[in-house]
Amino acid sequence: MKILLKHNILQELRESRSIPKEILSKKLGISVSDYEKYENEDIEVDIGFAEKVAGIYKRNWSVFLLDNLQKAKIPRDNRTTENQSPTLHEKTAEAIEDANYIYEFVQGLESHTGLKIPKFEDIEDLNAEELAERIRSISGISIEEQEKFEISIACLYKCFRKSF
Repeated sequence: MKILLKHNILQELRESRSIPKEILSKKLGISVSDYEKYENEDIEVDIGFAEKVAGIYKRNWSVFLLDNLQKAKIPRDNRTTENQSPTLHEKTAEAIEDANYIYEFVQGLESHTGLKIPKFEDIEDLNAEELAERIRSISGISIEEQEKFEISIACLYKCFRKSF
């Protein structure tokens, strides 16, 4: 499947994270001049490439369907210094973006996988073993399948952390 990679969205994403074109093109495995083409005009690409690009920014590929990026509402930080308006540190803003991404991902998990995410009220009195058993019973995943999954998740996590 192909989608239109919108140049303005791509540029806004890159600039919001202050990532140089050289680093981004290296992460994508393309030349800088090829990357610049993507930022200068809308180009139709395979969805896999769009997912790779969006993944660098911890976004879903559907971000390229938007006409423009909506700025995330960042909570007000009331810490001030004399003669300056309140601002968030860059790492705080990134943490908020990451938390929003994880929240959106978990929200969509049930519809994408069919896995029912228990509510906190239903599990707050359970210990770790009871919680694990509850999740295995809901998901129908055996301990052996879970161990295989944990190994693959650990690999994914390492790859994810290396890309940033």
